[in-house]
Amino acid sequence: MRYWILTALLLALLAGCRGGEDAPAATPEPGALRIGGEVVMLDKGTQLPVVGEHAPDFRFTLDGKEQQLSDLRGKRVLINFWATWCGPCLLEMPDLNRLAQSEPELVVLGVNLKESEQPVRTFAAEHGLVFPLIVDPQGAIAGRYGAANIPVSYFIDREGRVAYRHLGAMTESFMRQQLELIP
Repeated sequence: MRYWILTALLLALLAGCRGGEDAPAATPEPGALRIGGEVVMLDKGTQLPVVGEHAPDFRFTLDGKEQQLSDLRGKRVLINFWATWCGPCLLEMPDLNRLAQSEPELVVLGVNLKESEQPVRTFAAEHGLVFPLIVDPQGAIAGRYGAANIPVSYFIDREGRVAYRHLGAMTESFMRQQLELIP
């Protein structure tokens, strides 16, 4: 009986988040959508990322340029694994977006789980997302990071080490608390 009640409550919560009369999402300026792809895992290990150790490196194309996670050393990085169909992911997107806009020294990377570029592009435009989104259609990055259940986020310190892993949706205040703990 509890299962059915909890399921009904969860469905009501998710339905309420999709069709409300909220103010429309801000539309990014032309060229603000940053959708990356051409993902290649460089660290093909099998062990899940461990707090205190270097985050598994991967390469992606963004803004027409090849980049690697390791190129971002010297900055704090928040990697968020998500999908357009994931209810809890939708709940945390506005908070991720606000955090990315207000913390210029933080790099937020949204890694989309196994969708093609077009739905990701449409979703980003509809929700006014300004942080880079990486399309991972084969799930190469997600698989290496153990992101079978989403959302899941990794906070990476300035030295490229995993500082914290969080399973589930986060609020902006929670993200800020975690960032305060990262050197």
